[in-house]
Amino acid sequence: MSYYLDGRFEAARQLLDEVVARGTPREQQAALVNLGELYALDGYVSAARAHLESARALARQNPAAVANIVRSIINKDEAPA
Repeated sequence: MSYYLDGRFEAARQLLDEVVARGTPREQQAALVNLGELYALDGYVSAARAHLESARALARQNPAAVANIVRSIINKDEAPA
């Protein structure tokens, strides 16, 4: 996400796409969630939804991953602004 915050959306997307292509299932899932967030922030709702649905499909294959997603969302919500 730091690439995105620096205004380098395309670099962030390329890096995350590479993780989706070559990473472990856990890394792929995290990259898909991040891609979903990037696309949502840029207003590409359909692309965001597709990436998040793919991440959710991976979560179904690995129930522990669902717990990790929930923890990450909770931690983001509790982070100081």
